[in-house]
Amino acid sequence: GYIQYTRRAKATLLHEHISNQIEETFRNVADAQTGTWNGIFGLKINDALFIRFKKLKRDFSISGIKTKQFKRYQRQLSIEGFPDEPTFLSAGYIPNKTWTGMLGIYIICRIGEELQWVEELIGGTSMVQNSLFEIEPESTETRVKVKSPKESDTKTGTDG
Repeated sequence: GYIQYTRRAKATLLHEHISNQIEETFRNVADAQTGTWNGIFGLKINDALFIRFKKLKRDFSISGIKTKQFKRYQRQLSIEGFPDEPTFLSAGYIPNKTWTGMLGIYIICRIGEELQWVEELIGGTSMVQNSLFEIEPESTETRVKVKSPKESDTKTGTDG
């Protein structure tokens, strides 16, 4: 049957899907490593670049709780349990209003609250694995039929 997922559930499922895709894609790539560092799943490249995967807001700010670690990540500061001072980037998606598709997938660089740059990886797309987030289609049946006017329909009781 039809299951209506909350936005949080959809975001969690999508994050798991992305994590699995990233691990599979970079499994045999030299100098690329996927995993969880200090509670954050990401992709590390040559100990010089670390990319985390998050939901983004339309202004390209990162969705989530602003923890001390989050703030250090945003400010490009070293974080215990991470590679030595890599450039911290975030890759993420911006869902449409109904969560039935994405406005795009992007990679961004921030220093503190300031957005340094944005690169669009994939433009607007339907949701990854549509079967995961299908919404119940609205009925396309017309409830009222419009009759085409007939000559006899245009006369009223006073038409004589």
